[in-house]
Amino acid sequence: MRQANLVREEYCVLLHGFTGDPTELAPLTEALRELEYHVSVPHLAGHDGTYSGLSGVSADQWIDSAEKPVIEALERGPVHLIGFSMGALIAAILASKQPIASLTMLSPALNYASPELLLRQAKVFLKGHFQSSSEESEYLRKRPSGFLVTPPSSVVQFGSVVRRAKQVLYKVTVPVCIIQGDMDEVIHPKSSQYVYNSVQSPHREIHQLPRSRHHVCLDVESDTVISKVTAFLSHCC
Repeated sequence: MRQANLVREEYCVLLHGFTGDPTELAPLTEALRELEYHVSVPHLAGHDGTYSGLSGVSADQWIDSAEKPVIEALERGPVHLIGFSMGALIAAILASKQPIASLTMLSPALNYASPELLLRQAKVFLKGHFQSSSEESEYLRKRPSGFLVTPPSSVVQFGSVVRRAKQVLYKVTVPVCIIQGDMDEVIHPKSSQYVYNSVQSPHREIHQLPRSRHHVCLDVESDTVISKVTAFLSHCC
């Protein structure tokens, strides 16, 4: 376990997902701060919860808004990059060119459109809305609903992030931890295996969560996510 008050300070930059916000990562953020990591969770460009905010914002702007706090943290000490969903892909893009200490990818958003996923989404929403005491209901209550205000132009830019990430995964050589829920209703679980097979990191680990949906930090196995991530980080510096 990481000991508090280390002489060597370590930094964590956490990146939220497409149409989301830092609350998607809140339980993990809090746990890292309790372990005395220096934590930054920037808002990606345009992600203010409104249609007009996202409209016209490019993939380059999303990446730039994530890279700035990474560069600032690198001036002070080792940096662990942690990304969720699209944020995981942006984190991989940055890891391919910045000297970070480690990369953690939560629910990496690579394979995101299929009839199977649409069916999963329908089941989550139906059960969540009609069974108030269900896991799905609690899950929907916690997760952001930014996808309801998504401009078509932003979907195109999201696709650009996916393509760029796939092109540079082979350049990632730092330690990598990948976590995804087997019940992910947004991204196909095979995305994690694709990342695992593509990166060139000597140390790479993959963890599948049998009961979790897309927002793994907000779902029923969030404690497992926190324990896996913190154990991984403790061995990276």
